[in-house]
Amino acid sequence: MTPILSFVFPARRPNRLAITLASFHNTISTYDVEMVVVADLPEVHDALGDTPHVYSPTAITAPQAWNLGALSSKAQWLGLGADDLLFHPGWVEAVWPLMQEPWGVIGLNDGADSFQRLGWATHWLVSLKFCMTHMGGVMVPP
Repeated sequence: MTPILSFVFPARRPNRLAITLASFHNTISTYDVEMVVVADLPEVHDALGDTPHVYSPTAITAPQAWNLGALSSKAQWLGLGADDLLFHPGWVEAVWPLMQEPWGVIGLNDGADSFQRLGWATHWLVSLKFCMTHMGGVMVPP
């Protein structure tokens, strides 16, 4: 079954990634959401073990990792993630109805840093249609 939402995470910090993975999996309940982890460091690739992930044998930037991960997904929506995010209970219930609306980008704001306290979203959900129509087919401009 094709997920509705794929969250894409560049993985560079294995010590933080386990916490992020746990908080993600503990909050998605029965929603059709997947996590796409992209690793470009051998130690992160090894630390992920059997956890499904995309591996780049050469070093890549975060935008390249997000776009590589997005290419591996068939979801209708993509989430811009990071390996230091914490997912709090209720996040998916809050965004799910918004994904049924006609807009193509939903900003996420957890108030964790000064940019977010100003109301600026440092992470977002973007529809695949919006990526194809307005962003040249990529999730994040390179």
